[in-house]
Amino acid sequence: YTIADLSRIWVQADIYEYELPSIKPGQTAKVTLSYDPRTVLTARVGFIYPTLDPQTRTAKVRFEMENPGERLKPDMYANVELKIHSEPGWPFRETRFSNRESGR
Repeated sequence: YTIADLSRIWVQADIYEYELPSIKPGQTAKVTLSYDPRTVLTARVGFIYPTLDPQTRTAKVRFEMENPGERLKPDMYANVELKIHSEPGWPFRETRFSNRESGR
């Protein structure tokens, strides 16, 4: 039986408020698996949620990706790496996030 189609999934990441201006829909990211960091998958920013968590000062960003072999399951952890271009003087150029996987 197939209960859910996991061939295409969403990865939700928490992105700090000050990093949000550098993230745009359609931007690509690398996703690595916490249990197999040698496997590198590609995701795209699909949606930037319009609210912030007041305690962590982060917003949810949804990344959409293919899930070959359905290696990722709902609620698994993954690492998301974005390369962003910042203005001179900004404290970051490449950002890595560790977040939970969630199926659609």
